[in-house]
Amino acid sequence: MRKHLINLFLLFLVGAAAALVWVETRDAPPEPLIATPTSDIQRAGFMREDGLRVMLERRSDGWWLNEPVVAPVDPAEANRLLGVAEAGIGERFPLSAVDAAELGLTEPKYRLRFDDAEIIVGGLNPVTRQRYLQRGDTVLQVKDPAGLPPPSTHAQLVHKALLAGTESPLIAVRMGERTLRREDGQWRAHHPDQEIATETAAAAGEAWASLRAMWTRAIDQGEAADEQAVELELGDGSRIALVAERGQQLLLRRPDYAVQYHVARNKAPLLLDFDDSAAEPGSDDEAQASEPVMSPTK
Repeated sequence: MRKHLINLFLLFLVGAAAALVWVETRDAPPEPLIATPTSDIQRAGFMREDGLRVMLERRSDGWWLNEPVVAPVDPAEANRLLGVAEAGIGERFPLSAVDAAELGLTEPKYRLRFDDAEIIVGGLNPVTRQRYLQRGDTVLQVKDPAGLPPPSTHAQLVHKALLAGTESPLIAVRMGERTLRREDGQWRAHHPDQEIATETAAAAGEAWASLRAMWTRAIDQGEAADEQAVELELGDGSRIALVAERGQQLLLRRPDYAVQYHVARNKAPLLLDFDDSAAEPGSDDEAQASEPVMSPTK
């Protein structure tokens, strides 16, 4: 009887240990795509199949693009891209055991880079909605990461704040004969057709200084009927050239960044005409609803 009880006790211990291992395994988070914590990643980006490289680097003041242009990166966009590095791995297979071409890995639309790690981005499993990725000689399946960049350009990564990355304050805005200038701590405006109140000039100057786009996209190369040149001058003497176009949104094209900022159109009267009484109805949120949807590679 005693031996029987001992055997039952040992079986109980084995069962309890097995249950504990099962619980720990079940609750353990999946291995991330990149082992390095995202807070330690210093470089990230992607390379398109046509050779375009879009690369970011971490600086003391945040993330910056260094290819194909040098420009500050919007923190939300940087975090979305870094979120891919944290994607949990589901299944994994040796590359030799799968048909790489069938999984979209032999001619990928783009490759991701996190420091020295390169990830080939393949197709999407239509049943499991998991993405095939290749890391070295291993094929991985991960839940399709929301931060995968569309196979486009760098433009949507650019900081949405117009003057992000500048150390000097805005001191002047010029649009032909219309000018704004900050002197002795006060904004003053000149308009060839009307007098601009001090309060309106102040509102226009602050609107330019704090301007933030709803989103950023590659410059539309089509001709526009209503374009005007805008020049911003900073306190250190540097200048930023823009081209403004009124339409469904106010577009501000910045050639040196190869990007256009999409701004709510109800801001155009104040920014371009120094008119704070002609704002169109509608909010930034309503304008935001018309943002074009851009999907990752299928």
